[in-house]
Amino acid sequence: MNKELINQFLTEKMGECWHEWEPKRDNVRNNDFFTWEGFGKLWEWAGEQEWFPYFINEEFFGCYGGVSFNFARNFINPDRFADALYGFLNRRNK
Repeated sequence: MNKELINQFLTEKMGECWHEWEPKRDNVRNNDFFTWEGFGKLWEWAGEQEWFPYFINEEFFGCYGGVSFNFARNFINPDRFADALYGFLNRRNK
């Protein structure tokens, strides 16, 4: 998992700018969806999208074959959520 690639992809999907690091721009901070703060921002945005129910079904129920699983462990997790959302949205673009 390339965290910078995922962060950039998801930031741009949200309609925000991704900034390449420049020595003169110390005060510019990109999103980091692999932190709890970034997870919260991504969760709020994703939950407002029309495709969110499809994402939940495909990524978290479909991939487990309908068997029960620990929701908090597999869903409320910054790394897993960002990675799964990246995969879902990347497949939708093709």
